[in-house]
Amino acid sequence: MLARRLAGGQDGLGHDACVWNPWSTKAAGIADLEPDDWRRMVCVETANAADDAVTLGARRSATS
Repeated sequence: MLARRLAGGQDGLGHDACVWNPWSTKAAGIADLEPDDWRRMVCVETANAADDAVTLGARRSATS
């Protein structure tokens, strides 16, 4: 296993990070993933979660 360090930034889009993997079932529906790619990938996204959660109204965005 390789040791890796990730560094990231955000542009006001969220105060938290969400790390996820689609697992085999959902990965099968992602066109640009090969059948076993889900075993080697994670997605890290900024998010507003827990105490920073944001509720949006219809036709609104987090930046509006």
